[in-house]
Amino acid sequence: TYTKPMANTLIEDLIAWHLFCQEKRLRNQQNQIYNNLRSINLLYTAGMSTNLPSDTEGMLTAWGNHAGKRALIKMLEQQNLADAPRYRAIANKINNNR
Repeated sequence: TYTKPMANTLIEDLIAWHLFCQEKRLRNQQNQIYNNLRSINLLYTAGMSTNLPSDTEGMLTAWGNHAGKRALIKMLEQQNLADAPRYRAIANKINNNR
């Protein structure tokens, strides 16, 4: 079983990895990552909706709404994508500044 902090860290890492694969066009890897993210126990423990979108943009939006805009921007910065218009637009829609 996961603790809430463990679940959040794992989800964050998997979404970041999904984003990396999106940028590298690694579709098979994205599918594998999504299959791991669909764990109802993982999402429930973290306090996230169990209806996680399968697309990267949807995942980033869900993560930003859950963890906050700062957490999303940090993820984008770590992958040098904070200034990419498609991802900046997602971050700008997040109202939660945690």
